[in-house]
Amino acid sequence: MKKSLFSLFALTLGLLLAACSSKQKENTGPQSADLTVEAMEVYGDSPGILSVVPGTYKLNVDDKVSIKIKLKLEQTVTEAFDGIEGPNLRLKTADGVEATDAYFGLANGEGDKLKSFLKKDPGAEEEFVFELLFDHQKGDVTEAIGKIKTFTLDGFSLIHEEGGSDAESEDASSSADDDTSGETMSSAEVDQMLDNYEELVDSYTSLVKKASSGDLSALGDYATLASKASDLAEDLDKFSGDMSVEQMARFTKIQAKMAAAATDAVL
Repeated sequence: MKKSLFSLFALTLGLLLAACSSKQKENTGPQSADLTVEAMEVYGDSPGILSVVPGTYKLNVDDKVSIKIKLKLEQTVTEAFDGIEGPNLRLKTADGVEATDAYFGLANGEGDKLKSFLKKDPGAEEEFVFELLFDHQKGDVTEAIGKIKTFTLDGFSLIHEEGGSDAESEDASSSADDDTSGETMSSAEVDQMLDNYEELVDSYTSLVKKASSGDLSALGDYATLASKASDLAEDLDKFSGDMSVEQMARFTKIQAKMAAAATDAVL
């Protein structure tokens, strides 16, 4: 975790102010769409492992916005890994342009199912449910549903037992200089810092929802949250050390939540 992450956090909070003048988009229009894909790799820092089975898939807009996708295992994962990051689903137009910034991830329980799936023989196929992660983006999907024709899956990476994802392992040497100063953070302190970070991100997500609905009280909440983000960034910058596999997996999930919320702030 770096101070720059929280600097970015504070910056995206500022972008949220513009949303206070707009109202949340109403959920009108079609309630489903047929999305067609050809054979397609699941992209990310662990390439060549998964692909999407060609076909037509139905995007359902109901109480939840979801889509069930059939994945094919191109190669068995034989090395030890503790978890997975992603994949993330992006809705596209027929021309391959992003139709909406709405953020989809694996539904609850599907991540464990995918971990088991990766151990099967090459050629195995299985369906996985992806859901819209933030309910307040439902209006965005409904508004764009007439032009949503396909999708992509990206951001897929294995988190290895030695710590970190494939990309994070590659970046370890380049970031080593940033971690050579400061006091080593204990495991308990890392857990507490992750608790604080997640609480901050959850508060930020709620603030995005307030602003999207035109609630001007978000302006007052913004100042408090920005101050907390700054304090947490300063605390983090005083320490150095490593995270365990479990802590790294949790950290990447919080990062994904932050990225999705930050995207909403600029809509």
